[in-house]
Amino acid sequence: MEIRTNVSLRAMNTFGMEVKAACLAEYSSAGDLRSLFPAGELRSDLPRPWYHIGGGSNLLLPKTSKVPSSIRPYALHQSRSPRETER
Repeated sequence: MEIRTNVSLRAMNTFGMEVKAACLAEYSSAGDLRSLFPAGELRSDLPRPWYHIGGGSNLLLPKTSKVPSSIRPYALHQSRSPRETER
């Protein structure tokens, strides 16, 4: 899992809006995702509120230029789609 701070979400939304996440956690397994939520709540060292984002299509971002925390699957960084990987 990778956790970065002050990350641009421009490439992660269809409209190309320049919004930064104070914290971006990218996970690659169910175990990674579970580790972000010990006792069923977001880890206390990560800013709130948090947003779980996908591939960026249909992602609407707030008017502010910064959102507290974003969490997304690390696999979205891969250049190949899941269908291409299955071939």
